[in-house]
Amino acid sequence: MRSFSEEQRFNQPLIWIVLLSVDMFVLYQLYNAYVSAAEQKISYLPYVSSIIIISLITLLIFFIRLDTKYNERGITYRFHPLMWKYKNIPIDQINTYVVKDIHPLTTFGGWGYRWRPGKLLLNTRGDYGIVINRTQGKQITLGTQQPEKVKEVMRHLIKKEQEEHYG
Repeated sequence: MRSFSEEQRFNQPLIWIVLLSVDMFVLYQLYNAYVSAAEQKISYLPYVSSIIIISLITLLIFFIRLDTKYNERGITYRFHPLMWKYKNIPIDQINTYVVKDIHPLTTFGGWGYRWRPGKLLLNTRGDYGIVINRTQGKQITLGTQQPEKVKEVMRHLIKKEQEEHYG
C-alpha cells in the first residue's frame, strides 16, 4: 500500500449520550435561574453567557476531527478545528515509529489534543496509534482505527526512503 488516509471523530454514542444528558441538565438549571432572575429584575447576563458557552463547547466537540494522511510526502495530520493548517512529518525526519496499543487514558489522561513536554497525542477514539519519534527528539502519537493499514503503508514508505538513501 503506497498511501492511506483516515478521518476520526468523537462519534461514540456513549460520549454523546453522557455529554448531551449533562448539557440538558445544566441548561435546564440555567434556564430556571434565568427565568427567576428576569422575574426579579436582576441581571440575567451570566445565565445567558453560560448557556452560550456550554452550547459552543458542545458544538466544538461535535466538529473536532483528526485527519491523517500517509504518503510519499510523509505523515500529514490536522486536528480540526483546533489546527487549521495541516502539519507534515517528512519520512526522513522519522527516527523510529511503532504502531501499538497506546492506552491514552492512563498514559496521557484521556483522548483529544494532549500535550506534554516533548510529547503530543492526537486521538479521538480507541486505543491504537502510531508513536513517532522524530529526529529532533520530539514524539508525536497519532490515533488510528486501522492499525494494520498504518503498519503496511509505513513499512512501504520507510523501505522506499531507505532505498533512496542507500540504493
